[in-house]
Amino acid sequence: MWAEWTRAVLGTGVLIAAVHSAAAQCPPLASNVQPAGHVITVEGAWRLKSDPSITLQPGCRLAPGAEITPPPKFPSGSAKLAIVDRQGSLIVRNCDAGQDCAPPVFLAKDQEARSLVREVLDEIMRKLHAAPAKYVSAIGLGDGHLSDAVLVRTTAGRVDFAPAMQAMAVGDYELELSLLDGGAGFSALAVHWDKASAPADFQQPPGLYGARVKGLAGPEAWVLVASAATADNTRSKERKLLDTMQPWKTEADTENRSARRTVYRAFLASEAEQANAPR
Repeated sequence: MWAEWTRAVLGTGVLIAAVHSAAAQCPPLASNVQPAGHVITVEGAWRLKSDPSITLQPGCRLAPGAEITPPPKFPSGSAKLAIVDRQGSLIVRNCDAGQDCAPPVFLAKDQEARSLVREVLDEIMRKLHAAPAKYVSAIGLGDGHLSDAVLVRTTAGRVDFAPAMQAMAVGDYELELSLLDGGAGFSALAVHWDKASAPADFQQPPGLYGARVKGLAGPEAWVLVASAATADNTRSKERKLLDTMQPWKTEADTENRSARRTVYRAFLASEAEQANAPR
């Protein structure tokens, strides 16, 4: 039986699988070779045909012309593979127990990268390759929780938390933010959200923060607090990424939301890193 085969421009749901270390299981790629694809999620023994000893893991970079051998039939569970290629397209293969996962997955030998990939996606994938487990998030954000977002700290030290509060009911909240890089930055602040804005004084430095509502259980959101000097550039890249990922946005599909959130979090981390790089 043929497995389900879907190809869309970053537009097909995938399940975020348990992530293992990518470094020991990724095929080598010469420094002068541009990867033709990046493994985003994987479940099951998907192997590189040119070297069957390699079992792909999240974060792996794949060479042009790579052929990936699917796992043989298995008695229980499922097998899944999701790859983003240089065009920003998502290649997804799903198969269940007892199904034939064939045919192999092929990557193009020659493919020009879209401008979005050159500007944004390559850097995001570099972050995923370095630490794939860091960006995989449990499903849990939604109505009543803060959202991952880009925020802007003005020169006067004010931040509008509205982008992070779109799923929250109108009301008064106490937010707790802490730097995700292990720094000393921490802030507890009161905001009033009226479905239009949620301004607050924020005297901590720009950076990537974990954010939660005090007293509310559940996973924390990631918010990138950008400086006024870098905000326009960051938001321009964010718009391009979100436009490309728009076909993922099926609210009823938790798999879509998980995959979207993984890539978006890697984007936030990439932007935070670039903002802090020496000039």
